[in-house]
Amino acid sequence: MAAAPLLAVPPAAIRVVHYVYPTAVFVWFLASQAAAVCTMANLSAQRNDFRKRLFVFLQLALIVSYVSLPSVAVAQHVYIPQRSTIDEAHIYLLTSIVAWGVVELAMLDTQTPVWHPYYGSWFIAVTAEACLLSLSLATNAAFNKFEVARFGIQGLRMLVFAAAPLGVWAVRDKGMDSMGQESEPLLGSGPAQPPTYGTSSEADLEAEEARNIKSNMLKKIEASGNWWTYAKSYAIFWEHIWPKSNWRLQICMLLVGFCLLAQRGLNVMVPHQLGVVTNALMGGNGNTGRIPWSQLTFFIVFRWLDSTAGVAALQSYLWIPIDQFSHRSLTVASYNHVMSLSYDYHTGKKTGDVWSSITQGRSVNGFIESILFQVVPMLVDLVIAFGYFFWAFGTYMALIVAVVSISYLWITFKLSAMRNDLRRNLNMTSRNEINILIETVSSWTTVSYFNRVPYEQNRYYKAIGLFQKAERKWLLGVSVLNVAQSLTFTVGLLAASFLAVYEVTIGSQPVGSFVTLLSYWAQLAGPLGFFANFYRRIQIQMLDAERLLALFQVKPSVEDRPHALELDTVEGTVDFENVCFSYDSRKPAIRDVSFHVPAGTTVAFVGETGGGKTTCLKLLFRFYDIASGAIKIDGHDIRDIKLSSLRNHLGVVPQDPQLFSDTIMNNLKYANFDATDEEVYEACRAASIHEKILSFPDGYLSQVGERGVRLSGGELQRVAIARAILKDPKIILLDEATSMIDMETERQIQDAFQRLAKNRTMFVVAHRLSTIMDADLIIVIKDGRIAEQGTHDELLEAEGMYRQLWSKQLRPEVQPSPKP
Repeated sequence: MAAAPLLAVPPAAIRVVHYVYPTAVFVWFLASQAAAVCTMANLSAQRNDFRKRLFVFLQLALIVSYVSLPSVAVAQHVYIPQRSTIDEAHIYLLTSIVAWGVVELAMLDTQTPVWHPYYGSWFIAVTAEACLLSLSLATNAAFNKFEVARFGIQGLRMLVFAAAPLGVWAVRDKGMDSMGQESEPLLGSGPAQPPTYGTSSEADLEAEEARNIKSNMLKKIEASGNWWTYAKSYAIFWEHIWPKSNWRLQICMLLVGFCLLAQRGLNVMVPHQLGVVTNALMGGNGNTGRIPWSQLTFFIVFRWLDSTAGVAALQSYLWIPIDQFSHRSLTVASYNHVMSLSYDYHTGKKTGDVWSSITQGRSVNGFIESILFQVVPMLVDLVIAFGYFFWAFGTYMALIVAVVSISYLWITFKLSAMRNDLRRNLNMTSRNEINILIETVSSWTTVSYFNRVPYEQNRYYKAIGLFQKAERKWLLGVSVLNVAQSLTFTVGLLAASFLAVYEVTIGSQPVGSFVTLLSYWAQLAGPLGFFANFYRRIQIQMLDAERLLALFQVKPSVEDRPHALELDTVEGTVDFENVCFSYDSRKPAIRDVSFHVPAGTTVAFVGETGGGKTTCLKLLFRFYDIASGAIKIDGHDIRDIKLSSLRNHLGVVPQDPQLFSDTIMNNLKYANFDATDEEVYEACRAASIHEKILSFPDGYLSQVGERGVRLSGGELQRVAIARAILKDPKIILLDEATSMIDMETERQIQDAFQRLAKNRTMFVVAHRLSTIMDADLIIVIKDGRIAEQGTHDELLEAEGMYRQLWSKQLRPEVQPSPKP
């Protein structure tokens, strides 16, 4: 006599509850958790270890109660040599285990849970289990040992549900912790320590920067109101991904979408058709002795279309112009944005960090592509796989797929999250190596002056060692993750194979179904592996993209005002009216500076180092905006003039001129692209550099090297002076323009300066007072204020600060007249 089924076929009402209850728990929990993240409820949740431990224990007991029955049912199903109809109760128990397993894992992974998803899940469970127990008691006519066991387990389950609210009430005030708040201030209480060149404090700064990025991200999320609003900030990259003005590229993107849809269908059709061919060869379709030409032909066609030479090749070809467009657009936009930022940004950032932000930000391209053209198709693949296994093999196989998928993804997310610090450390050591490389190579002369080549070589060797150590840890983490993923997938394949072989053995499925299973299971590894790798790539790309997003969100501190003026001509009158400015609000750099400079006047700023002389020139060039007062040119506030127009009328010779790695001629014409060669020669004669350039083997076609390193200091500065002359501006700014020129050369260019100053306004910053004796106005600046002003003779007569400076630089050939 055949054994009775463990669970009888339930009435319609019970079947409805069996299907709805686990699904409702799963959907509610995921939806409420997603809502908690979007509304940032998870950020304000407080820690309660007592309540968490209670729920972990109760949910574990709940899972054990669900495991007990299907374990017995599966064992009975295997040992009975016949296939019985799948019972909804079995499905209900298995899906309940999956749903509550997800809830339990989420609880274990969260230090500060948001409780309403768990409360809602338990409320759904209590309602459903109460209905099941009452319906089962009302409809069950005969009790046997299996029914008694089932009711006993349901009764224990109800006790677990009853214990939950009692436990919550009992520990309502216990275990509360304020760990949801910051335990450390964002800024230390002590004074900031300056970084030490070449020491480990560099790494500390990099680690602090990573923490600041995360802290700033949380602050941005809070300021935005929710995660969704914050995520929309990445929409700034959309215009660089979607070719809105290129209909050809839009058609290519549409065709790529069709290719993706075709690939989704082929992923199913290839293994399915292989099973059809196998069944035909085995005679399963009544074709014994016949060659299945049509089935085989369809399989070959599907297989070719699914290969790298089929639809994938067409998709890759169509994607090339789209990828190039987005890469070009994003890279150019990054470069243009950096070049449009103000002086304070460029002087406050390391070149290596800016370069790293731009180059790493290219991963935004891959990030957007992954979201739009990989994530959605792979999600569709998983849904199709679940549906296909359910249709072809039944509920148990679909549940195996679901359990393997959830386990695979959970293991991936868990281990990947644990490796975040390893990735950040790898990025930190990589940037440190790049910074050392760029700084030391670009500063080779300084390194050589101090004979520090061996020191820098050793420092770079250590930086490489630290990078490789971090890389080894990262690669070890990758290996551990790969092993865990492979083990999970293999165990799932083992369970699926046992079930499929059993189905074939009892005659419920043809042999071809097992072949289909093996083939399609291998394809299932694609979507799961993609999401595993995608999660890792997302972590990497998000860290990189956050830097570029932060870069794009940096606004220039100096910008054109609305309706700013365009000055076609400038006379050169300059006024400083009560100008105040500070680099740091705690220490003013310029205080109440006022003076009037008529057009065509030469003005010299003198004073001690750090007094504010160069700052005045930077404010006039509008590298910074003043805090109060006004700076005017021809009566116009320079803040009301377009930056491009203002700087077009200003010529600058900085204290440390920089040339591009190009020829002397091209560097000179950088000031005026329309200048003729003869105009270049005249400018160089005025700067006393023409004859020197002609003495070079290649003359004006000589390469100057990076930043002009092949020229001497005096040659470099005279080329810079010639470049300013060639620009022919109405206002000239000379910042220590003769600081690197010898006495003889200085005498040669004094006449050039006088010719240059004719009909122009000239501002000169000089420490060598002999170079500005003929200035129309000398302004002495001390501690950001004007100490005195006047001509050379007037200031000597005043016996003030200027006379003291002059006395320090007194030379035999220049003696002040004795005071009568």
